[in-house]
Amino acid sequence: MTQLRIVLLEDFGHVPLTLLTRQEGIAKAIIEAVDGRPADVVALESLLHRIHTSIEGKTFLLVIDDVCTEGATKLEALKEVLKNGAEGSRILVTTRKEEVAVMMGAEGNMIFLQDLP
Repeated sequence: MTQLRIVLLEDFGHVPLTLLTRQEGIAKAIIEAVDGRPADVVALESLLHRIHTSIEGKTFLLVIDDVCTEGATKLEALKEVLKNGAEGSRILVTTRKEEVAVMMGAEGNMIFLQDLP
């Protein structure tokens, strides 16, 4: 039986980190959610490899909340690794900036919410 994992990553857009550190933080959070234990590696390439093998054949929903930096293109390596999940896996990115959504490849899949009263 295929198990669906739901992973919510929050507040990465507001943390004053370098883009490399942000990528490592996101990668570590994914590994912790999938493996149920802290990541024991720190190098980005090692983290990405571990994600690649951990999600192979698994269906998942990954939510990355409030991405607010145009540096979202730096997440390309992570997006490539996440393609190793099973068919039906999805990544949901929330942002306040249309430019970020476009950079994340969401053209045609964007949902615009109106301001709350």
